[in-house]
Amino acid sequence: MKSASSNVGLYIHIPYCQQKCPYCAFYSEPISEHKPESLIDALFMELERQAISEPLETIYIGGGSPSCLPGYLLIEMVVSLMSQYKDVAEFTIECNPAQVNETVLKQLRALGVNRLSIGAQSFDTNELKVLGRIHSPRQIIEAVRILGVLLLAVAAFFFGIHPLIRRLSAVQAAGAGTAQLQGGLTAAQLNEA
Repeated sequence: MKSASSNVGLYIHIPYCQQKCPYCAFYSEPISEHKPESLIDALFMELERQAISEPLETIYIGGGSPSCLPGYLLIEMVVSLMSQYKDVAEFTIECNPAQVNETVLKQLRALGVNRLSIGAQSFDTNELKVLGRIHSPRQIIEAVRILGVLLLAVAAFFFGIHPLIRRLSAVQAAGAGTAQLQGGLTAAQLNEA
């Protein structure tokens, strides 16, 4: 991907999750109650109608949880976006650690997605239950491992817990690109996960 010459970005909100977390203020509904193909079709009709003519610097697909979309649909979406907006410097997709699919991520990486935002929230199993999260601490670690293997930039956001930085530094040293992290995990918590 080439670096774009503008400051224009595109945010696409996927309003679906596997289940709605009780603390979340973002608009989303369970994907099981919808046909996501209809949303994606409507999204591209709207993008055509809006006809963004400036080059995009970034594309960010957030939500909800875009990773709850069927893999083929997420891939089709990225293919279409990259064919319309070729010189995007940064292409980000939000991802739930429980929904990391290595095969799909490899395809997304090959298509130009160069950043994932992992919605981890905590490494504490009890805190995750209180928050209504569907992932485990182990799935967070596995997601980061897969991302390191795929050489994606890692943007993981953890609230209320500290340093997983050593763990991400090891992933980064293995060639994962830039690691952006707020909060994290202690060594003892990492061993328990």
